[in-house]
Amino acid sequence: MRGVIILAGGPSIRFGRNKALVRLNDKPLIEYIIDQSRKITDTIVVTISKNDSIEEFQKILPSDIDIIRDGEGLKSPLTGLISGLKKFSEGYVAIIACDMPFIKSEVLDLLFEKAIGFDLAIPRWPNGYLEPLHAVYEFNKTQQCLSQLKISNNTRVSDLIFMLESVNYLDISEIMKIDPSLRVFFNINSENELKIAEKHLHNLLR
Repeated sequence: MRGVIILAGGPSIRFGRNKALVRLNDKPLIEYIIDQSRKITDTIVVTISKNDSIEEFQKILPSDIDIIRDGEGLKSPLTGLISGLKKFSEGYVAIIACDMPFIKSEVLDLLFEKAIGFDLAIPRWPNGYLEPLHAVYEFNKTQQCLSQLKISNNTRVSDLIFMLESVNYLDISEIMKIDPSLRVFFNINSENELKIAEKHLHNLLR
C-alpha cells in the first residue's frame, strides 16, 4: 500500500499565515503537492496544527482527502507524522512538506520503489544533507520507533531516522535523472522565494 502525508501544520512567521494556503499563480501551494501525489496514490492525508481551521482547508481540498488536526500542540514536524499515520495500518508512506510546489510524481514513484525492503528511502546530497520531508517511510517500523521517542519541540525528524535500522540513502544524482534542475526540493519560506517560484512557473507555462 502507498500513501502520502502532507505536513501542513502551523503558521509561517515570514508569511504570517499557513504556507499551505499561500497562493502561487492563484493556486494554493498544497494543491501542487496533491496534484502530483494523486498520480501515484489515492490515499492522501493532510495534517494541520491544532489552531488551524479545518473549514479553511475543506474549502480548497477534494472531499476524499482526510484532514487531520494535530492534537499534540508541539512544533516538531514529527507530531504531524504521528497524527497522519493514524490513518494507515501498513505499507509505505511518503512524507511531504506543504511548501514544495515543484515535486514530481516520478520522483515520488522512484522513492516508493527504493523503499521496498527498507525502513526508509531518503534523498541524500553530496554533503550528507538529507531530505526527510521528501522521503518514503515503512509504516510498521516508523510507528514502532515513534512510540519509543519522547516528542518535544526540540525533537527533529533526524532523531527518528537515526532509530531506523535499514535506510536506503538515494543519491541526488538519481533524482537529477528525473529533474536535472532539482527544483523538486525547492521550498518556499519567504515572499522572495515565492516570487522566484512564480518566475519558474511562468517559464514552465510559456
